[in-house]
Amino acid sequence: MEADEEEGLRAFALTVGVDDDSARPRWIERDGTRVEVAAIEAEWREDERLGYRVRLADGAALLLYYVRELDIWSGVAMRSGSW
Repeated sequence: MEADEEEGLRAFALTVGVDDDSARPRWIERDGTRVEVAAIEAEWREDERLGYRVRLADGAALLLYYVRELDIWSGVAMRSGSW
């Protein structure tokens, strides 16, 4: 992974709680606020990361990415909500 790409991921880093059995996202925390994942609407694998499109309990929708090599989660808001 290139340094610029890694820097971009860290710019949107957040804490994600995962299910112990499947390692799928169950909640996210950003700026001290924890919100449950209400639904995982899609998931996929890319060369260097896992991707999830999720809907949060507060109605926000996010794209979440997990890069195993760096052990980092990042997220980008998709539509209005509290994020």
